[in-house]
Amino acid sequence: CTDWIDITAGLPEQWVSSIAVNPKDENTVFVAFSGYRQADFRPLLYKTNNAGITWKPAANNLPEAPVNKILYNPSDTGTVYIGTDTGVFYTLNSGKNWQILGANLPAVPVTDLCLQLKELRLVAATYGRGMFTFELGNTAAKGIPSRQ
Repeated sequence: CTDWIDITAGLPEQWVSSIAVNPKDENTVFVAFSGYRQADFRPLLYKTNNAGITWKPAANNLPEAPVNKILYNPSDTGTVYIGTDTGVFYTLNSGKNWQILGANLPAVPVTDLCLQLKELRLVAATYGRGMFTFELGNTAAKGIPSRQ
């Protein structure tokens, strides 16, 4: 393929820490960057709805902490989960605002997330504190983490 298109306009020149493509709309993508090498610890989270032609910041009300993992809920793509250096957050409106998931997870870096749809459970892998599960019930807002 020789017809490359540069879709990086408006994005920081940092390391990519996570990318998530909407499973029902390939033109909608979230991307997170890590600014650790430049001592930049902001949540560098961006979203496109047009396959990268334009990007908008999507960190909105997130705390000052890097985003390490992005995960779409494939059965409800308006729900997106992110693992940050201060825990797990979620949005029910495609990133317009974010809420912390659960009340008992320590403020610890979350490096990976796995959604178990059948069990309605989100599993979070942390840096140094083990694995945690969030029993989601019927809505993400009901997430209560329990140590596994």
